[in-house]
Amino acid sequence: MGVERKDLVEQQLGRKPRGQYEIVAWCKTKPPHPQVIKTNPLVEGKPFPTLYYLTCPFLVKEISRIENEGYISKLEEKISRDTEYKVRFLKAQAAYIKERGLLSKGIAGVSNLERIKCLHAHYAHYLATGENPVGKQIEKLIISGSCHWGSCDKSRN
Repeated sequence: MGVERKDLVEQQLGRKPRGQYEIVAWCKTKPPHPQVIKTNPLVEGKPFPTLYYLTCPFLVKEISRIENEGYISKLEEKISRDTEYKVRFLKAQAAYIKERGLLSKGIAGVSNLERIKCLHAHYAHYLATGENPVGKQIEKLIISGSCHWGSCDKSRN
């Protein structure tokens, strides 16, 4: 990854990411911009709970809106009543734990694997792997057409 892309991630976040990382999901703008970074599971010698981190300012804002509309509890309700959905959700949690390998906690550091702590983390996991049913459901709730690359690349404004 070029230095300019790392600078872009720092602009998106408003800070340097903790530890080492790589960009694992890109938006479809021209030129493409980072959406998700994959962080090293160890930061400063300690396990870091977030493996996939959403960097796109538009998506962060949209998912905050979705969280504020109460979708964490709605999705947890779906997990509790829909057996097939619950199986897919737990499979995504298990894959996340296996990939990170240092902690037995799930996405966003949850101990109870049937709970959702952060929709941003689930959507980042979905964009990076395509394997998270919560992230897939969140994608349907995002208002499309509102993203513009200027919100990511401050040097172009």
